[in-house]
Amino acid sequence: MVPGPVGMLLLAAACAVVLSTGMNYLLSSSSNVMRDIYQGMINPNADPTKMVALQKVFIVVMGLCAFLMIFIPTYLKWQVSVLQYAYFAYTMYGVAVTPALFAALTWKRATRQGGVASIVGGAAATVLFEVVVPRVAPGVMESAKGLTGLAAMNSTFGADPWGIPSIYPSAIISIGLLVVVSLMTPPPRREELARLFPESPGTGR
Repeated sequence: MVPGPVGMLLLAAACAVVLSTGMNYLLSSSSNVMRDIYQGMINPNADPTKMVALQKVFIVVMGLCAFLMIFIPTYLKWQVSVLQYAYFAYTMYGVAVTPALFAALTWKRATRQGGVASIVGGAAATVLFEVVVPRVAPGVMESAKGLTGLAAMNSTFGADPWGIPSIYPSAIISIGLLVVVSLMTPPPRREELARLFPESPGTGR
């Protein structure tokens, strides 16, 4: 539909967008693994040179995992798509991370235990409604009505149990755990709050 040179430029731009987005996702996730898990929990005094080399390994591993997430369902003829994976990922991020992060910045009574419970509960609820329920009880999925067997299971990925988007019950569970657990555990100390809620000079607040 366009001249050859223009088509080549459009194709190159599309490839650049895809590659840059994929690289950013891989760099971000591998950096989180290295900083929060490896350096934060396993080896706090890790050598920066070794960390860079190890991060490159994690980039390859995570890239392979991302490829298998699409290749295996495609090979097994499951009805999945990149859009469905993206919906699942943003649902997970929205209910598992956002409530705890928002509470940490706005609610002085939020505690670490409440934040951890919110993250774990939100993630578990998302997996339950997005993965477990469609496989265990495909009959409750709107997209599987009238289907049986493998056809019913294939039509449930990315669908909504009982016609309710999974983000709503998952968010309720995540926020509920955040509030309940925070109120049931000791409040943060003043020195811990000072990093996020500095007191105004002369006001004591």
